[in-house]
Amino acid sequence: MTGTSVQVIRWMVGQDQDAVWDVKKHSERRSLSANGLLWHCLDEIAKAIHTDKWDVYLMMLKRYGVFTYGVFRENKIEHIKKMWRETEVVGEVDVNGEKGIQMLLYFGSSTYNTEEFSRLLNGVISEMEQMELPTPAEEETRRLLEEWGK
Repeated sequence: MTGTSVQVIRWMVGQDQDAVWDVKKHSERRSLSANGLLWHCLDEIAKAIHTDKWDVYLMMLKRYGVFTYGVFRENKIEHIKKMWRETEVVGEVDVNGEKGIQMLLYFGSSTYNTEEFSRLLNGVISEMEQMELPTPAEEETRRLLEEWGK
């Protein structure tokens, strides 16, 4: 997975603990301008559908964001939900004879590299286009994303 974040989550079967490993390739943080543009777009969508921008942000993470998955003991689910920006229960699985709950775990956009953030921002702008909302100028969006690598 060249150029992308690598996330590893493992459930320690047969022990009374969960272990989490997080390994990432170093990447530069995005500019506040690109982040500001994302939140402006989220706010415009939120106004159009009469909700708040945080709810729109979580919805967009599920559509365009970066996620991994994990399998956890049922009694750990609420704790796991508090640790991640957004989560989604996929279903039950059997792990060596023990019941586990498989979940999708969504990373917050502050952890994204340039490629991941670009996919999120472009997805949000695409949603705006479908809703026939005014969108940021393509040149401005491209410029803000290019600022990242400098």
